[in-house]
Amino acid sequence: MLVGGDGNPYLADFGLATVQHNGATMTTVLEGGSTRWMAPELLIDMKMSVDDQEDDMPALKVMWHSDIWSFAMLVLELLTGELPFPDKILDVAVILALMKGEHPKHPQSPKVIGQGLNHELWHYLCSCWNSSPEDRLSLLPLQDLLDELATQ
Repeated sequence: MLVGGDGNPYLADFGLATVQHNGATMTTVLEGGSTRWMAPELLIDMKMSVDDQEDDMPALKVMWHSDIWSFAMLVLELLTGELPFPDKILDVAVILALMKGEHPKHPQSPKVIGQGLNHELWHYLCSCWNSSPEDRLSLLPLQDLLDELATQ
């Protein structure tokens, strides 16, 4: 995360992030992004690039659709205090789950629901994780919901 001169936080690339889990430091398995926040179509693009064995691997085609996916994972992380897919220790397990079309499990603890992760917000997050990128929720409805939840 970056902080601007005006004191406002800005989200930045997670590509160089490291993750600590149970005292062990892990880095992303794939270059170019952090798998726990990465949309499945980006993983598919990476696999195709590797399978083609090109010397000049093309840049990932990151579009707003994949940013929406990542943003929803960040919201989940902030409200739960856990990494996306906390039941999976290795990034490889996350990749396999994503390739099967799995999403993070809906946390049901009263603490998490009290933090704001109610059924309505969960529904919106799931819309951000739609397997079809074009069908993902755009940021404006999500922003409206987050604004509404912040005033409650």
